[in-house]
Amino acid sequence: MDQRLLANVPGSSSESDSCPMCYDDFMTTPKALHCLHSFCLSCLQSYIMVNVKRDAESWYIHCPVCRTISRPDKECNPCNMAAAFPTNFYIKRRQSLTGTQKVVTKNKSVFCCLCPNSDRKLVEWFCRPCKKIICSSCLFEHEKDETVAHHLSKLDEILGNSLNDLTPAICPEHEKTAYMFCLSCLVNVCDVCLINSHNHCAISFLRKDSDKLISDLETKTRELFEVSDSVWHWSTHTGRCRDDIARKISSVIDETIASLERNQADVLSKLDCLYKSQQAFLNFMRLCAVKDINTLNEHVKLVQSALRPNDEICLLSRSDSQIQLPRIKVLDTRHLNMELNFQPNISFLRSVLSLSDFNLGSVWLEAGRWPNPQPFLSLSENLHQWFSSNRAKLVSRFSLSDSFNNYHLLTLVFDKSIILADANGPWLWKYNFDGVQLLRTELDFTIGSMCSWTHRIVLAVPSASQLVFLKPEDLSTIEIFVTKTSYSAIASASNMCLAGFDPSSTSIDILSMRSCRIEVLKTIEISSVHLSDPRGYVFLLSTPDKDFIIMDSIQKRLLCLDSMGALKFVYEQPASVAVCTDKKYIYSCDNCLNTVSRLTLSGQLDCILLTAEDGLNHPTALYINENDQLVVVQGIISKHILVFNMYPST
Repeated sequence: MDQRLLANVPGSSSESDSCPMCYDDFMTTPKALHCLHSFCLSCLQSYIMVNVKRDAESWYIHCPVCRTISRPDKECNPCNMAAAFPTNFYIKRRQSLTGTQKVVTKNKSVFCCLCPNSDRKLVEWFCRPCKKIICSSCLFEHEKDETVAHHLSKLDEILGNSLNDLTPAICPEHEKTAYMFCLSCLVNVCDVCLINSHNHCAISFLRKDSDKLISDLETKTRELFEVSDSVWHWSTHTGRCRDDIARKISSVIDETIASLERNQADVLSKLDCLYKSQQAFLNFMRLCAVKDINTLNEHVKLVQSALRPNDEICLLSRSDSQIQLPRIKVLDTRHLNMELNFQPNISFLRSVLSLSDFNLGSVWLEAGRWPNPQPFLSLSENLHQWFSSNRAKLVSRFSLSDSFNNYHLLTLVFDKSIILADANGPWLWKYNFDGVQLLRTELDFTIGSMCSWTHRIVLAVPSASQLVFLKPEDLSTIEIFVTKTSYSAIASASNMCLAGFDPSSTSIDILSMRSCRIEVLKTIEISSVHLSDPRGYVFLLSTPDKDFIIMDSIQKRLLCLDSMGALKFVYEQPASVAVCTDKKYIYSCDNCLNTVSRLTLSGQLDCILLTAEDGLNHPTALYINENDQLVVVQGIISKHILVFNMYPST
């Protein structure tokens, strides 16, 4: 054996093999999460049954130690989800070591356990019955104990046999060739194991394998250099992005200020023109008045000259060439009592009043395009183009047939298809984004409300107290559930629960499908102070914050209630007829102003997203899908479908 390798062999790994949940020192079936924290199979399954969650992709849990999200590698249900996680073979192998391995691992160095501390020697022999490692000098002393049938073996032979017996063709953890042997842990390892978990152990390998190890390590080194270069590139690129965006924001503010200053200059210029015009008119009237005064003075002198001394009669003759009375004009004083005034623009006043809620924009992180990122836009680029590229873009528009004229439509979007339902009617339609009708079906009941839940269409039938589940592919019925309550509206509360609005008790029921039936998990009472007349309800929505949006068509407003029924905010919008929500915003349409407003989840107005300039004309329904595509149904006499891409620049 190479003496240099045995000079200082560490013991077992410093990491504890105990389960972080039950603190058992021996995990029979250790299961590893994606964060590499390991737990007992039974402990992990118990934790999953209480804390499992589901999103659009699959079931997932948060690690009890570091809260990292972990998903199973294959499809499964929560009942056997723990078994779907990979087994930690490293801990399992360490816990299943033979007695020889445990003895070597327990000793912090492979020195003789019988030699005095001051004169310890390297071991050469191993006694299997005694589980001791000894040197040649202490061999005789050890055999004096005749109560045990000693069986001594060369340590080189044991390690050689371990290499022959334990070396797998493929590392069970990393699926790579395990051509090395750890003298500290007495297990076979690959190059990844060497770097990750055995970097402080003594490793033995054949000289012929050294070239492969060096090659693998050089490959890892090159990969780390690439990662380092990538980190440096993105660090520089992020700094340039920050500076560029800061300049853009400053440019927007400067352009806005410059526009206001230009508007101010125009108004002041008009004010100055009016002032000068009025001043010129007043000066002209003053000159005319002075001229008339002089004329009147001439009249007075003429009359005085015509009077003879002590005569009571004065004769003026126009035929007399020496006596001529000048003509006096009557001055027009209608424009004398004019004063300057100013009335601000109403839209400007509204903008000023809403400046406290004004949102300049959003900053976020997105996936880059390295090594060929998008070039930086110059500051001289037209700001109008920059604004236009971030506005919603109309990607499709088509008309519906005349048969829709009398229908109030509900809408859903699945993939590239639009599902329309006749509210208070039996009809369902399916269209693609190009306006081609794919399906049309008539149901045996009247639809009250509609929502999407776990890639299925859910219809509420208030007249029959039913919830009907349909396939979006062919609009065929999957199941029909009879409920104890007649729900006038439903919404998807989560991936596991539905929400139903009960107008008779003015409450929201949280529903779950268990054992092929619908159960009420919780009832949220709504105070009559918030919703005095439940007959005016139109929509029910659930936000990502697990709040509920209710549209009160009687009082013309949107109500947001938390999971306990407490009022969070009220948004007044008199002509609101439809509302939808995504992960970050609430969207509401106004069919009188022909606008779609975007609100934050806290109820603040973020912006007027769409107006009549975008083609809106009496919008009546809207829905936004996971791809940020907003579908708007509009029209009174004839109905149209408009599809907008909310973020065309991304």
